[in-house]
Amino acid sequence: MARVQLKYYDERTAEIRRAMNYFFDQLEGLPGIHPVRVDESTGSNMAGWYIPAVTYRAEELGGLDVNVFCAAVRAEIGIHISIGGNFPLHNHKMFKDFDLTNIGKPTRIAFADRDVRETDSALAPSEKVMMLGVPWFKKFYPEYIDYIAAGFRKVALNADQLLDQTAEEKSSGRWFGTEN
Repeated sequence: MARVQLKYYDERTAEIRRAMNYFFDQLEGLPGIHPVRVDESTGSNMAGWYIPAVTYRAEELGGLDVNVFCAAVRAEIGIHISIGGNFPLHNHKMFKDFDLTNIGKPTRIAFADRDVRETDSALAPSEKVMMLGVPWFKKFYPEYIDYIAAGFRKVALNADQLLDQTAEEKSSGRWFGTEN
């Protein structure tokens, strides 16, 4: 089965890249949302764009809460927009105090000559990055992509009208594959 799938891999990922780049081209320059993609001149092309995302910068939208932004986009286009990606892993309890070897100290420091958790402060900038998951377009359907991009554009350009709202659902990210 894999060999049959691989036979069409380049063709299928080219279609995904065409659709995703078309979508992200429409988001470029909007305040508050910035597409995450690679510079293809480096030789990388993001292949199938698994888990496409944008960074969210509330300060560019008057401090608009990310939850309010996503709720507005959901209301505008009718599909779920996920908030955040993984929280920074260095903050997960598994990396702070999990004792896999059952020797009475966290595995992360069990065989180190110092408490390496103290260097986590160098990772503080990663705690401020906010991500939004966006639709993953596997086919180049311009009318559909235009509709989704227009919803993002409308919310981003009218964020000032949403500043007094509060979100019913609160989230700033999630852990994939683990429990909090």
